[in-house]
Amino acid sequence: MISFLVPARVQNNPNSNIHRFLTTLKDSLDPKYYPLIEVIFKFDSDDNFIPTNDYLSKFPFVIKTCRFSSCDVGDSYDLFINYAFSLRNKSFKFVINSSDDFVFFRKNWIEDYFSMPNYCIVDSGFGLNGTRKPDNHNFETWDFNKLLNGLIQPKSYEPISSRIGDFSSSFTSNIIEIAGNFACLSDVNVWATILPGIIFNLFKVDIYRKIEPFSKRSTNLSTLTTDKMLPWGVIIKSNEQNPITQSISTRNIGGVQGRKLQSPYYYKLVAQQARNIYLNMLEDKEA
Repeated sequence: MISFLVPARVQNNPNSNIHRFLTTLKDSLDPKYYPLIEVIFKFDSDDNFIPTNDYLSKFPFVIKTCRFSSCDVGDSYDLFINYAFSLRNKSFKFVINSSDDFVFFRKNWIEDYFSMPNYCIVDSGFGLNGTRKPDNHNFETWDFNKLLNGLIQPKSYEPISSRIGDFSSSFTSNIIEIAGNFACLSDVNVWATILPGIIFNLFKVDIYRKIEPFSKRSTNLSTLTTDKMLPWGVIIKSNEQNPITQSISTRNIGGVQGRKLQSPYYYKLVAQQARNIYLNMLEDKEA
């Protein structure tokens, strides 16, 4: 049913709380739903404090792991998310991009997904500080002709220019497959905003859905002042856990990702993905 794709870093990241992520995920579901979810973690190759296999095996749903060289998540998230997508249970309908600082709080939220159409993108959670992703269900006001031709900048649109990287998006797996994996932009949530907007603008078909939140991010950018024992038996010394202080907004708006967002060519690529998705919807009689 649902695969969670989760980049995680324990070392030098006070925000990380894998135990809370997995425990609240388990507690949010009745046991009959455990076979319908899986979690795929990406760990950095230089992270010395990752969970042990013995610890992960205690949870009642499938957990998979992979390791990558450490790099700036702000410019490389798409590399992991596409690889993790290839590891998923191919029979599952949805994937959710998430992170290891999420908390699950609504009981049996998975039931909302049972009635979802076969092609959709779902906004399903809170971001930092309890905020909700701006309601981007105003696609009719977006002038994508000007956007695609470079006549206006993406910052003109609140859903794109608002703080990004804070939220969790759900996708039907067929959208990712037809699009040729996730877009070549590390902030998947920006893509999750642009893609349904272009589909609506070109074909008047709405694939965007919004449900009651069932998860939220909980962060703590503070230095560890005492030693900490992790649930899998690893001790982090206080002098080994200094926070990564670069802000999410700085990472995402600047660097490679920010430059892509300023290029009309990027939006033309997403428009081509939109056309391919729409043609498949017509073939499947979903449009």
